[in-house]
Amino acid sequence: MTLPAPLRRAFALDLRALALFRIVLGLVLLGDLIDRARDLTAFYTDAGVMPRVAVVANPFDPYHVSLHLAHGGLWFQVLLFVLAGAAHLALALGWRTRTAAFVSFVLHASLVARNELTLQGSETVLRAMGFWALWLPIARRWSIDALRHPPAEPPPQSVCLPATAALILQIAYIFFFSALLKTSPDWWQDGTAVYYALHWDELATPFAEWMVHAVPEGVLRVLTRAVWVFELIGPLLFVVPWRTGWFRGLGVALFGFMVANFALSFRLGVWPFAALVTLAPLLPSRWYDALERLAPRGRLRRLFDRAPASARPRTLDGRFARWGAVVALLWLTWHNVGTVWPQHEPPAAMQAVTRAAHLDQRWNMFAPGPRHYGGWWQVRGKLADGSEVFLHPDGAAPDDARPAVPADVFSSHRWRLYMWQYWFRARRPYRRYLIRWLCNTWEGQGDRALQHVEVRYMKEWSLPGNERPTAEPVVVETGRCWGM
Repeated sequence: MTLPAPLRRAFALDLRALALFRIVLGLVLLGDLIDRARDLTAFYTDAGVMPRVAVVANPFDPYHVSLHLAHGGLWFQVLLFVLAGAAHLALALGWRTRTAAFVSFVLHASLVARNELTLQGSETVLRAMGFWALWLPIARRWSIDALRHPPAEPPPQSVCLPATAALILQIAYIFFFSALLKTSPDWWQDGTAVYYALHWDELATPFAEWMVHAVPEGVLRVLTRAVWVFELIGPLLFVVPWRTGWFRGLGVALFGFMVANFALSFRLGVWPFAALVTLAPLLPSRWYDALERLAPRGRLRRLFDRAPASARPRTLDGRFARWGAVVALLWLTWHNVGTVWPQHEPPAAMQAVTRAAHLDQRWNMFAPGPRHYGGWWQVRGKLADGSEVFLHPDGAAPDDARPAVPADVFSSHRWRLYMWQYWFRARRPYRRYLIRWLCNTWEGQGDRALQHVEVRYMKEWSLPGNERPTAEPVVVETGRCWGM
C-alpha cells in the first residue's frame, strides 16, 4: 500500500540522517561504557557493592536477564566490556553493521540489568534507539560497509519505511509521555516544579544555584508551564507533512535548547548525549547537503558518495521488517499508554515479554513531580581505638560542613545515581553491601582498623523564597565490619 505524499514526507528520513544516527548512537554507547569502566569493580563484580547474590536474591525485575551475571570475576566483566566496546565502535564506523547493532543492543541491555541502582532515563533512551537501529538502513551512507560495496546506481536521498515512522514516533513518545506522566500540581497548578527541581542538591549545578536566585519565582512558574506544554505538543513538529524539513529543524533546535539547559542545570551524566541520539535522525536534508559540501576530497569523500549496491538495507529487511516494525510499534505504543493509564496496560504476559526483551519504557524524569527536598551524604566510620573518620565511597562529605556544591561530591555520576537509589526503602536489601565494600576497602590495621560504619543522609527541605533550611541527619544504614 502506497501512502499519500504528505504522510510519506512526514515519516521519511534522509539516509544521511540515519547514518549520523548510527554514528552518534555508537559513540554515545562507547562513551557510556568507558564511563562505567571507571567503577567496574565496584558496580559489576562480586567484590563490589552489588554482588550477584544480591541481584539474584532481590532482583529489580526477574525478567531482566543479564549475561554479566554469569560470572562475578573482574576478568569476565573486562572481557564483556571489551566485546561491547568493539561492537559499539564497529557500529559507529558502519563495519558489519547489522551484527554490530545486534551485539551492541544485547550487551548494553545486559550491562544495564547487571546493576540497576546506577541507572537513569538515558539507559531507556539508548535501549529504545538501539532496538530501532536493528530495523533501519543505517549503513547505506557514511560507513565502511558502503565503501566495500560500490553502488550500482545512485541511492535515494530519503526512505519512508514502517521503521522510519516507528523511529520518529518513538522519539516523540519520549517527550509526549514524559509530559503526561507529570501529574503533580507542581507542574501546572502551582508552577513550582522548576523551582523545586533546581533545589535538587544531588543533581543541581552552580548554574542552577544561580538561576533560583537570579530569576524571579514568577518567571520560573511561567517556565515550568512552558516546559510542560512544549513536551506535550512539541513532538508534533517532527511529523508536520508540509514544509517538513523546516518544522523538523525548528523542533530539533527547540528541543536541543531545552536539553542544553538541562545539561547546564543538572549533573545528568550521559543523558544529554542520549538526547542527541534522538535528535540526530531528525535533522533536515539541507543540513546534510551543507555537510557534504564541506567534506574533503579523496578517500574520505567516498564515505559521502557511496552506498551498498543491494537495494535492500543491511539490517532486518523485506516483508518481515515492514510488518515486524509495525507490530513492534503498536506493541510499544500500548506499553507506553499503560504507563500513563494503568487501566489500559497490556496483559501481564505481554508486559513480561516486553521486559524480557529489555524494551520496557517509562519516561518519568521529574514525574509525577520533583522532590521537595535535597541533601548530601555523610559516611562515618568508627575505628578500633574509638576515633571517628569520614569515609569516601567515591566522595561523600569529608566533614560536617555542607559541601559548596553537593552534586560535585562524587567524581563519578554512577556513584551519584547509586547513592540516590540507596535512599529509597525498596533498596534496603542492597544497603549492607555498601557497608561491606567500605569495610573491605579500608586500609587501616590494628588500632586503626575499621569496626563500624554509619551512612547518613543530610536532608534539607526546599523552602519558598530560597531560604536555607537546617539539615536533618537521617541515619539510613549502619553495620559492623565483621560478619558482613
